[in-house]
Amino acid sequence: MTIMSLTDRKIIGKIPGLLIARPEGEKQGFIADLSAKTKPELQELLERQEKLLNNKLFISKLHDKGAKIQDFYDKILKEIKNKDIIEQTCESLSKLEVSKKYILEDIEWGKKHEDYEYVDSDDDNEVDTLKILAQNVAHKKQVKKLAPEKALITQKDLEDIIPHAKYLINKDKTSMYKPKFLPHKSTISDVHNPFKELTRCKKLKKFENTAATPPPSINGPVKCLTLQESLHLQQVQEEHRKEVELRHASAKLKEQFNMGASTSTAHILGSYREHQSDDDDDDTNLEQEAYDDEDEDKGTITYTVTEYI
Repeated sequence: MTIMSLTDRKIIGKIPGLLIARPEGEKQGFIADLSAKTKPELQELLERQEKLLNNKLFISKLHDKGAKIQDFYDKILKEIKNKDIIEQTCESLSKLEVSKKYILEDIEWGKKHEDYEYVDSDDDNEVDTLKILAQNVAHKKQVKKLAPEKALITQKDLEDIIPHAKYLINKDKTSMYKPKFLPHKSTISDVHNPFKELTRCKKLKKFENTAATPPPSINGPVKCLTLQESLHLQQVQEEHRKEVELRHASAKLKEQFNMGASTSTAHILGSYREHQSDDDDDDTNLEQEAYDDEDEDKGTITYTVTEYI
């Protein structure tokens, strides 16, 4: 059996197997899209890259001698310039605002406002008068006349709309009043018109009275009367009522007169009904005597003596 010393053993300095390189996205400090960064963040990255490039000792130790750092530095600088251009464009466009209400109305109806400033590329810049006098050059003032803008609504459009406006006014005046809808009433007002009920059976040859059809009119429609006719009817009705009362009064008097002749027989019959029988009187007398004897005998001793002959 052989014993191996520590010096004889082979020391493996590397880990067996293949090392898989990490993707660029997982490296520390990797930035995929510079446009997603804000301007302050880009400036901070730019300062870091400048510090790395200024460190000559660190750059000399790198394999590419700082080529990647320089490339990244250029990309950051280009992105910052793009951000500056975008900001300048936004500032210039912000002046062209139409958010004010009166500006929108003037643009729509073709009006002009005093605050507007017409900018033209041919307009001369303001020139100092002292410079003009020193040059001995005559300076003529140029006046430009702007053509009036064409209005969106013309006089012809206003004239064309007048007939339509008159039509709407007449329609509003002559419109019929529509009654308010009520759920417990029918929407058609002449459903139960009596005149229609009278002529309904005549128009239809085969008319059947069912539970769904209303009954036919018997007395006809209600007749509307004036105030004088109504008073006349009340007077006639009052006279008729008085005649009926006189008739009833005379009939009662006749009945009373006929009843006076038969009072004697009624009196006899009444006395017969009120007469009491003798048997009833005897019974009541016996009861009273019995009660009287009992009252008198209270508190006394009674002896009965019987004689025998």
